Amino acid sequence: MGYRDLQELVGHGTDIAEILDTIEQIGAVVERRDVDGFDMEVFPDRPDLFSVEGIARAMRAFMGLQPGLMRYEVHPPQVELHVDPSVLDVRPVIACAVIRNIIFDDASISSLMDFQEKLHLTVGRKRKKVSIGVHDMRYLKSPYTYLGADPKATRFIPLQGEREMDMDQILREHPKGVDYAWILEGKERYPLIVDAEDQVMSFPPIINGTVTQVRDDTNDLFLDITGLDEAACRYSLCILATMLAERGGKIEAVKVVYPDREVVMPDLEPTPRRVKLADIMPWTGLDISGEEAARALGVMGFDAQVTEDGEYLDLLVPAWRMDILHDVDVAEDVSIGFGYERVKGVLPEVLTLSRDMPDEDIQRTTHLAFRGRGFTEVMSFTLSSPEEQYTMMGLQEPEGVTHIVNPVTEQLSIMRTHLVPDLLTYLSRNTHHDYPQSVYEVGQVVLSSKNSLRTAAVSVHAKAGFTTAKSLVEGVLRDLGHGPDIEIEATGSASYILGRCAKVLLEGEDIGIFGEVHPEVLEAFGIAQPTIALELDLERLNG
Repeated sequence: MGYRDLQELVGHGTDIAEILDTIEQIGAVVERRDVDGFDMEVFPDRPDLFSVEGIARAMRAFMGLQPGLMRYEVHPPQVELHVDPSVLDVRPVIACAVIRNIIFDDASISSLMDFQEKLHLTVGRKRKKVSIGVHDMRYLKSPYTYLGADPKATRFIPLQGEREMDMDQILREHPKGVDYAWILEGKERYPLIVDAEDQVMSFPPIINGTVTQVRDDTNDLFLDITGLDEAACRYSLCILATMLAERGGKIEAVKVVYPDREVVMPDLEPTPRRVKLADIMPWTGLDISGEEAARALGVMGFDAQVTEDGEYLDLLVPAWRMDILHDVDVAEDVSIGFGYERVKGVLPEVLTLSRDMPDEDIQRTTHLAFRGRGFTEVMSFTLSSPEEQYTMMGLQEPEGVTHIVNPVTEQLSIMRTHLVPDLLTYLSRNTHHDYPQSVYEVGQVVLSSKNSLRTAAVSVHAKAGFTTAKSLVEGVLRDLGHGPDIEIEATGSASYILGRCAKVLLEGEDIGIFGEVHPEVLEAFGIAQPTIALELDLERLNG
């Protein structure tokens, strides 16, 4: 972000150094400052701060320059959009607005593009849940139509394209189509927005048409937010519309005609909310009056008033604050608005003595045992996939595996039951580095919905063999305080070479396995060197 752009948007003769110092008090972090500008990290629950315009609005309130609820005028609709029933089974939600008299420069165009990408990645879940379209209106004629189109029968020139393509071709050949085709996988019809003359405006969530390409001299914009979640789309529209209003744009409503209802949007009316002071103040740890709490919410951009009986706060929550879901969110904003730096430290009233958790000692000793033998620690996800945990390891999926009901990806669809597959995956991504490579992990697996602490190690080098693995296991167990009570017995496993695999027994109980990894497993992971692996149950070793 540019210093001058932020300073001009905040206004009131503010100093950029003061603004940057104040930003960090609202929970954002300024990560880099140089002569060209600065970078910021904003928590994903505040998408209204994803743009320099949103930050400027928040700063005006927080710095006391313009506290309270910011209001934006929404002018009556001149544009209609009709939602055809054919799109309701494909991508059913659309939210729209018009922005008039916008004047673009390099800073505002850069901010708009940057905001789109951030919202697509976070709230939009890589465009599946929410996607944004921004269009130059000069060549468009109302009413517009949002419909489910035949992929083969609809042709247009996409942005950054040079020729007409049908919608299936775009998914196969256009860079954006290739990136986001997965969103429409299995759909017989694809979402499409056209104007009254059938000019293609957008193929959401993939790409816009060239007819509505935004240029430096664009003055009037049509915004479309399509997706699967109505609340997320409408919040996103409010954030985008008010962001452009901060640049001097005039917000104009759009009349959206569904098959069963009509809606005028955007709706920028704040949401009334009443919170009980006795409920929220204990969360803050602050001893302040209701009036002070109301003032704190004012600098966070709310309209807040104490009720006559002094027991409640009546709030108006801005339409762009999609993070206010519970009273505890209001309490958090009271704390931020009051100022964390003003909170005085208090000594605890109870004297306590700390001690390690039961498994801390064995974890610490395990780390030392492997590091002392030249192994590098790896920390991987507890989530895994059946393919990685079982298929590639030559195993059958056992009973009791914990599956994720709605996984983000197929690669993170179960809770892992072994550590060794994760280590092999790590090594498969580092085959371009020199050998030997030796890594270990201390972490949790999930068996029959219960956590279990384990350690595993894998070593890849030309001379890796069973004797090396046995020596490693015996040395680690000795460091963990086990020796005579341990037995090693030959066993079989599809993951290891027959006759070069053994299990570890503690008082007759199976607590681990080690050996030379089977060539078919190594081939599945793309590892071309001999490999040994071990995995031990630390909870049982800890007694």
